[in-house]
Amino acid sequence: MNYQEFKNKLKECKLTIKEFAKMTGLNPDSISANWKNNNEVPKWAETWLDNYIKAKIIDDIKEKVCPVKEDNE
Repeated sequence: MNYQEFKNKLKECKLTIKEFAKMTGLNPDSISANWKNNNEVPKWAETWLDNYIKAKIIDDIKEKVCPVKEDNE
């Protein structure tokens, strides 16, 4: 995955580089500097984002099937 594909995948996930960095324990500056300059993103980042997308879909389905009830319901 090149850097532009990474940015597109982040957009699909509705994440910023800063949010992605915080979730993965990375420095956002190193993502922008290293990954952008090399125009290559580590394979783990691509699979991490794919799994993030899948998890969001599952969470959305779960919420529709089993909505969280308020304490006073």
